[in-house]
Amino acid sequence: MRTIDEYQKLKSKKEYKEALACLLELYEQGFNVAYELGLMYGFTDGTITDHEKAYHYLSEACGQNEPEAFNMIGYYLEQEAKAHGDIGIAASNYATGISLGSHSAKMNLEKFIDQVITDIPAEQKSNIIGNYLCSVAMIYHYGQDDVAPSIKQAVNLYLASAEYNTLEAFINLSYIYLTDEEVGVDYLKSLEYALKGAELGDGICMNNVGWIYHNGFGVDKDLKKAYEWYVKAADAGSHEGMYMLGTFYEKGIFVKEDLLKAKQWYKKASKKGNEKAKKMLESF
Repeated sequence: MRTIDEYQKLKSKKEYKEALACLLELYEQGFNVAYELGLMYGFTDGTITDHEKAYHYLSEACGQNEPEAFNMIGYYLEQEAKAHGDIGIAASNYATGISLGSHSAKMNLEKFIDQVITDIPAEQKSNIIGNYLCSVAMIYHYGQDDVAPSIKQAVNLYLASAEYNTLEAFINLSYIYLTDEEVGVDYLKSLEYALKGAELGDGICMNNVGWIYHNGFGVDKDLKKAYEWYVKAADAGSHEGMYMLGTFYEKGIFVKEDLLKAKQWYKKASKKGNEKAKKMLESF
């Protein structure tokens, strides 16, 4: 019986025909080697090259959620994408590869976008890539377009999007690391991305920074910093920041108790749609 080790040795010696024969036997025996077959037919020795077979086996490997298979399918689809003016068919495969942890898919997506979009500055291209990855991340995050929700795949895409300074990725990563036990709560990471979003002027991220200092999540509890960040959040339009300022003034947290100011902040938050603030106003 042939073995994976035997295939690896033959491949390392560049005995590609014999390596292919070994792989085909392993495949017939039920081994999960579709991805390796796709690579053998598509990207090794010219004497065994058969791109139709390569595409077939790589597609099968995609069905097994092999990250690099999506990367290679994206590469195959680039020419078709360019010919038909539809970059989505290649980009979506690269994005799926990224969601499963393929770093190569991210690099290939960058190169692909750089080749097909030539008439705009590099910064705008980065924005396009970042926003695209974030939009796909949200599909996995919430489950859309017949895609089952997967928070781990969403996080991989948010992280890739964050590398392009995408605000929405910062917001979602801050919230996920603050609350999601499946991914793993990590207050310092939450603070890191909240601060990045705050630098871009986002009130949600500013409020998250305040909440972390308010509760001492991963940092020393600091009510002064919390208050200052809630003020920034409220000034940036965050109804949560407004609500938290209401609680500070109502309960005399860090600031002197002032029910009039508390009511004013609750009113502002309520007008922005904050349900907690609406309930608090009923008690005044």
